Amino acid sequence: MPARLPRRILVLTVLILGSALSFLFSPPPQTPDEFWGLYIPLGEQAGFILNKDSYGYIQAAEEPGRLLQQNEERQSRPLYVLLGTALGYPLRAVLPILVDEASVRAAVGPDVPLSDRALIGFYPAFVLLNFGVLLTSLLLFVRLYSPLTKGTGNLLTLGCLLVFLVSNPIVKAFFWTAHQQMFCFFTPLFCLWLLERFRQRPPRPVQWLGWALATGLLPLVYGNFVLVLPVLLYALGRQSGQRWPRKQMWSLAAGTVLLFLLPTVGWILLLKLRGVTYYNHEMARYHQLVWLAEAAQTSPAEFLTTVGQKLLEFAGTLSGLVGWLLAVPLLWLAARRRRQPMTPVVADAVFLLLLFGAFLAALGYYNERLTFTLQPLLLCLSAAALAHLQGLGQRIGLVVTVLAWHTYQVLSYGPFS
Repeated sequence: MPARLPRRILVLTVLILGSALSFLFSPPPQTPDEFWGLYIPLGEQAGFILNKDSYGYIQAAEEPGRLLQQNEERQSRPLYVLLGTALGYPLRAVLPILVDEASVRAAVGPDVPLSDRALIGFYPAFVLLNFGVLLTSLLLFVRLYSPLTKGTGNLLTLGCLLVFLVSNPIVKAFFWTAHQQMFCFFTPLFCLWLLERFRQRPPRPVQWLGWALATGLLPLVYGNFVLVLPVLLYALGRQSGQRWPRKQMWSLAAGTVLLFLLPTVGWILLLKLRGVTYYNHEMARYHQLVWLAEAAQTSPAEFLTTVGQKLLEFAGTLSGLVGWLLAVPLLWLAARRRRQPMTPVVADAVFLLLLFGAFLAALGYYNERLTFTLQPLLLCLSAAALAHLQGLGQRIGLVVTVLAWHTYQVLSYGPFS
């Protein structure tokens, strides 16, 4: 396995860059009011969107002391910003030797509120983070493919499914800018990998608590990592009556919650010691999750009306996944006709699909780019079903579908942000 890993990384790198580079030649936006950002042309035929959200990430990475300021928008994601800092300063020292700062400034124009130093060093750092997160997501999918298919899958089907992870509206709109949307692929796959790892190698109590503390750092990277906590508790519940007595299970559950929350609580206390009140931009501006508590203070009728409206808004963001939501049940119906049982890892994928779906529905702020977090789990379910449908016709159909899908993604107009 170690000997195969560099080759696997190389192949996946080519896949990612091939897809991301092809998106540079997609149709440019016609009017500036169609997107949140600035279109950066690369010659006459290519270009990309620099999302305006990226300004805050880049400025905070260049000056990490901003994280300690009151009402800093990126204060709830300090570790992600610091990753940009750690990559940005070395790049800032090296890239000016290879890249002319004046040319970069001329390309982006005077309207971008970033220093030349930030454009040369810290902006590329976040693109590298995008690449790293997406590459790790692909590696997780490859790792999960065998247990999903019970070892009966094939490289052609795996390769086709990987294309869907690198060729989609999220990669098209956000790969070349400083943003966190690549985590929509990583987080669900990481959760599924965790469940599979704990099934194959159940940790001892001390190790379990170590996992709780380590993964508790992740919400300081991106908000949807809070779902790792219910995943840990779900995995712990599966051990009930098997490895540990009930009393020890309750103690481990309490310890898991406390240790998982410890890094976030520690960060909030650190800010408090500096006289800064912790600021969560998503909750303050978009009322994410807290809208439920706000709605609960109204009458029952108003509460139900508000919830109904929110669910309709959420349903509207599923349009980009309609194909998957229709295809997966059909694939499984065909697979079940062959009397193929549902494996534990497939059951875990269904659990995570419900968990992430409920979380996204409860957010209160809805956008197709957030709902796309469900796509990797739908791909996992597709992989399990396709393992039982490996006729020549099915393989040809899959290859044609993948080629048509990527061609459409490249040639279609938008999305831009």
